[in-house]
Amino acid sequence: MRLKLFSAMAGMLLSAVAVVNAQEANPLEGRWDLTIEKDGKQLPSWLEISHSGTNTLVGRFVYAFGSARPVAEVKLKNDVFSFVIPRQWEPEGSDMTFTGLLDGEELKGTMIYTDGQPYSWTAVRAPKLEYVEKVKWGKSKELFNGKDLVGWEAMGENQWIIEDGVLTSPKSGANLVSNEKFKDFKLHVEFKVPP
Repeated sequence: MRLKLFSAMAGMLLSAVAVVNAQEANPLEGRWDLTIEKDGKQLPSWLEISHSGTNTLVGRFVYAFGSARPVAEVKLKNDVFSFVIPRQWEPEGSDMTFTGLLDGEELKGTMIYTDGQPYSWTAVRAPKLEYVEKVKWGKSKELFNGKDLVGWEAMGENQWIIEDGVLTSPKSGANLVSNEKFKDFKLHVEFKVPP
């Protein structure tokens, strides 16, 4: 009985390996660091493209603000790919539409924003982050003083307030960004939630 079960499991595993190997990786697949040129600013964004099933490319996208959004399908016609992102925090208008192509080791393309305006973008492969077994962290640094927003700025109209040492956003609005830049870091954040 054990031998038969093992034999059946080994057969299923080999079948699964054969299916995975039968799918050739598309050169678009992977994680990409995007830079969108919009109104004289460079907006850092992020795109991940992967296989779903045998023929479909799907993904995830992070715009300059907001959260990671699913990409239901990355359509590919000849050498040009495209995908659509529904509005989330953007102003009124239509969905954002992206078109692009692989140019050597980079992606290049155009984003049609919710207001119908086109903006160009480029992307490079995101670097692989190597796992470090024994990390040596530097000294810790407090980024929030509990009194005001010194060291921080809002990306848009500020709705953030401090009450009794707690940073609060009473309504949806602008993200906060630290003035100081960091590379590799470990972040300790505490959240206060109602009972």
